[in-house]
Amino acid sequence: MMKALLKILAVDDHQFFLKGISECFGALAITEQVDTCSTYKSLQLKLQQGLPDIVFLDLNMPEHDGFSICREIKRDHENVFVAMLTQYDSEKFVNKARQCGAGAYFIKNTEPEVFSRFLSNFKDGKIKDFFVHIPSTEKSPEFE
Repeated sequence: MMKALLKILAVDDHQFFLKGISECFGALAITEQVDTCSTYKSLQLKLQQGLPDIVFLDLNMPEHDGFSICREIKRDHENVFVAMLTQYDSEKFVNKARQCGAGAYFIKNTEPEVFSRFLSNFKDGKIKDFFVHIPSTEKSPEFE
């Protein structure tokens, strides 16, 4: 099912990273809104104000780890797609993200074009299985 323009929320405790992701995603013609937040409390407030289509969530947050935050988001808002965005390329973390309800797992050094293709496929309803992109391995599926 094709979605309207995407609403994205990026959650990370590094402001410079958030600024970059906001500018990259905001420049895409398929995005309506790109919000950012850097704390668990600000994430809760953003979710109360309106639900995004996708939350890009860092695993390493100061107050709570990304796994517990993902579980909470999926428990309270099952239709929100959570994509982990982290520096950890561990298969153990990938599996744990999947178990917590995440729909995708990206390494932070992923090329912007990969995110663009992913978001386009997500918008067009083509992301059906757990998606993993780890640039240094062969785990990443090809897009259509």
